[in-house]
This record gives sequence, C-alpha cells and structure tokens, in this order.
Amino acid sequence: MTPAPPPAIVAQASEFPAIPRDVDVALRKRLGKTEGSVIVVGRRIGARSEIQVIFSEGGPRVTAHTRFEIGAITEAITGTLLADAARRGELRLDEGIDERARAPLQPPVPSGKHITFRDLATHHSGLPRLPLREAAQPYAPYDRDALISLVNAAHPTPGSAGYAPSNVDFALLGMLLADRTGTPYAELAHNRVFVPLDMPDTTVDSTADDRLIPERSIAGKQVAPWRWNAFAPEGGVRSTAADLLNFASALFQHESGPLSEDARVAATPTADAGSNLGIGLGWMVDRPTGTVWASGSSYGSIAFLGVVPQRDEAVVVLSNVGLGFADMTLDDLGLKLLASEVHDKHG
Repeated sequence: MTPAPPPAIVAQASEFPAIPRDVDVALRKRLGKTEGSVIVVGRRIGARSEIQVIFSEGGPRVTAHTRFEIGAITEAITGTLLADAARRGELRLDEGIDERARAPLQPPVPSGKHITFRDLATHHSGLPRLPLREAAQPYAPYDRDALISLVNAAHPTPGSAGYAPSNVDFALLGMLLADRTGTPYAELAHNRVFVPLDMPDTTVDSTADDRLIPERSIAGKQVAPWRWNAFAPEGGVRSTAADLLNFASALFQHESGPLSEDARVAATPTADAGSNLGIGLGWMVDRPTGTVWASGSSYGSIAFLGVVPQRDEAVVVLSNVGLGFADMTLDDLGLKLLASEVHDKHG
C-alpha cells in the first residue's frame, strides 16, 4: 500500500464539501455540553485527505496523529485478521470453533450446532452480550481465564442465533486467532494490519499511554480509559484519524496494496443484520448503497469509521467524550457525511 500524503489539518476543508449544517450543529452541541471536548473529522477521497479539528473551550490541542480509543471499530480490525488467517489456511471461516479449541476452553455446541468463526465475526453466535454493569471499568475483571469461564458456561439456544451483537464474540475470536497463529493478539494486529497499512500510531490497549487524549464522560467528569484486558480484540485498539483513514482506504476499489483482498472479504456482507443491512467480518454494510462502517464508544470516547468503496471515499469522526450524542447518533452523523461527499476530480 502506497502511503497517502500527510493529511492537511484545516479550519475549513477546502477540497471537500462543507459539513452538512445539521451534522455541524449536532457536533457543536456535543462540544458545548462538555468543557475540554474535542471532535476530529477526517475525510479521504482517493489519495487526498483533510482533517478538521473542533475544540471546546479548554480542549486539548490535537493533530491527525493524536490517539483516541476507538471501541468496537476494533471489530473491523479483528475481522480483517480473520480474513487474513483464512487466506493463509490457518483456519476455515465455517469450521466449528470447538474443533481445535485449547483446553480448558469448551465452547457450547447447542444440540450439535457448532459455533463457527463466521458466527463470531457476524454476531450470530448466540453468546451473551455482557452488558455494561459498571461504566468506569466494565472489562477490567476479564482475563483469559474469566473469558473462558464465561464462554464455557454459556447456553445459547439452538437455531435461534440470529444477529445479536455480543462483546463476547470478538473477545473470543481474538483469543482463538492468537491461539491458532501462536501470536498474541496485540502483536498479530501490529504485524498483519498496522504495519502493512501504514498505521504507525495505532496500538492495542496500552494501559500506560501518554499519547492517548484525555477523556471525559458525557457529564464532563474526567475519566480513565477502559482497560480491555481479554476483550481487547473487541474494543481495545487505540488509533488516530490519519491511521484510520489509511485502514479504511484498503477497501477502496482502486486499492491493490497489502491486505486489500482481506479487507474486501471482511467488508463483504455474509449475514443479515436488519432491514437492508448486512454484516461482514466486523463491518456493517448498507446493502442498497454498499456503504461500509463500524463504530464504537467507551466511557470517555466515541468513534465512527465509514467507507464507500466504489467511490474511494472514507470518513472518520473521533471524540474524547463518551457514551451519548446530541440529536443524532454518531453513526447517523458519519453516514450523513459520507452521503454528502461529491466524487470530483480529486477522487
């Protein structure tokens, strides 16, 4: 993959359409609620990128290379790793995860129906969601042993595993990928995704990270970043606007660099996820338009990454204030930004 030119940091994106007014209003309402909040909006068409940074009063100064928690956008990275492992012959997407599970892991096989790698990556496993019981650090208690105990004790109902998002799915998927490859998840993601796609500022769950932007809850309270522990493959990646645009561009139809084949496999809908919605390996897909996206949030962050592969366009939105948004969800805002893009001579 040929690295794109460094993104321009601009007050007004001169080579891109203006941010739609309703999106801009929603973004600024969020800033107005929380002192010290920051929103980064990055857009890419072809090889050209521009990034806008919006600050509230007292907000930390950031660049395209400032690191944010990205939450469940991590699923798209884990899904790309799964596609890569399948291409290398390290596993098959439709094999049962119990077939070569490492003891003491004993995944449930309800009425003889094997949970597959594809089931995990498309949220069709029937495994529990693990709701947020404690917003401050919901995943910190879950090391490998605790995750295995949770999976072993699960009782999915046979035949009823339709689309049902579960944080356990990708935590387990990342653990299995590490077991199959003999490489810890963080190292696997670094070697197989971050390095090939020119993502030098992206990392996995570094608990002592002085480059991570300070975070706040939606109420304005300063908060610590989540410690993802065994759930790092579900939400533990920390990244930047510049790096995420590089990751997204691997899906562009004109891209032929490292991981482009794996990225497209991960972004191809392979199961249903609602009306006109499909899900690939960690990516949501709007079937009528082909728009692909992922989003995530934590106690102190919220993030969106969207791509229109056939137009070679991508949008990223990052904020250091978590869980909640004004007027529209961040998915709505990101999708409106993508819809507002006009493919022009710079594409």
